[in-house]
Amino acid sequence: MRAALSALLLLAACRHELPAGDGPLVDALHPDIQVGRGDGRRDGRALDRAVIPATDVQRDGKDGWHLDRELDRRPADKPWGEQLVPTPCGPNAISQQVYSSSMIACGGSAQVDQCSAAPLCNLTGGWHLCTATEFRARSGTITATSSAAWIASCARNNGKDYTNPTDSICASCSTATDRAYTVATWDCQTGQTGFTSNLRQLGMISSGLCHRAGSNLAANEAYWTTYGAGSYQLTSLCCK
Repeated sequence: MRAALSALLLLAACRHELPAGDGPLVDALHPDIQVGRGDGRRDGRALDRAVIPATDVQRDGKDGWHLDRELDRRPADKPWGEQLVPTPCGPNAISQQVYSSSMIACGGSAQVDQCSAAPLCNLTGGWHLCTATEFRARSGTITATSSAAWIASCARNNGKDYTNPTDSICASCSTATDRAYTVATWDCQTGQTGFTSNLRQLGMISSGLCHRAGSNLAANEAYWTTYGAGSYQLTSLCCK
């Protein structure tokens, strides 16, 4: 009995003490989390996507090491992870594909047309629906999409002639059509005709294939395609 009690006391002591000189700890269940000192948890909740300096982790004498300073002053009504790293996605969306730290595809549970695509991004956090220029500059010309996503761009507006993809969404998300079908995209490799359409409002989405959109010019090549602005997708491309 005495030996068992001694073992329990030793375990309790180990829970609160760290050997001098220990580096950051890594949560085995969350290997992307590093905590300067301590066990990386408070009140049973794992810290999400955070690297926390040792100076922000203090021992409180009750439940091991805890976070203080700015991290402990987070708004009480916000989810824990949201306080540490602002998400690029809106409240009803999650990350689907990461192109770079400033361009991420965010997907929701409900389909949206181009006019309603922006709120899938964290607008209050400074993110917005990526423009055609941003998409091409941030690896859209070399990276195929795994989730077709809305881009703030229009290749045909109000039934007018096709244009090079613009840096704004179409003027409306009408599904009105013309009588005749015309060429909207071309294959990047061969220059051959891709998609044709009779829609008067043609927006842009990312694609798993490379297309020239709006006009058959190499300057318009990217992993994207035209798509009816009044049609629906689950995902938006978000930039900051």
